[in-house]
Amino acid sequence: MYANSVVALHMILESPTTAGDRFIHSSDVSCKISTIPRQITYLENGIQYYCIEVTCDDGSEFAIQEYGDEAETLCREAHKCILCPLTSYIPELESLGLKPNHINELNDNYEMENLVSNIKQAFFQDYKSSDVNSISL
Repeated sequence: MYANSVVALHMILESPTTAGDRFIHSSDVSCKISTIPRQITYLENGIQYYCIEVTCDDGSEFAIQEYGDEAETLCREAHKCILCPLTSYIPELESLGLKPNHINELNDNYEMENLVSNIKQAFFQDYKSSDVNSISL
């Protein structure tokens, strides 16, 4: 049992992961949030409810759910976890002269990594095709 859903989320996403004496997964297994609702839902009795799913490379799946005020906390933290890997590409994009205007949970790591790679390749191709011997300093 975890102190709360946010602790559970971080324990699963971080590797290597152990919870006390309980082993969750090995250090060579990565996990990511696979299902994340955009907003909190309300049950018929008016209580807030939020549930995310986390999937690991080894096939493990986890559902993390929360009710009431803690649902808001889980929602905010889950969306931060989705955005954190994306924000690591911002300095690299800015070093290439680009300023990303809109980064959200709809962008994914694969999309950002490909964007950076494609821009670098285009710059490199432009450099190679220019006549570097004619440049005088």
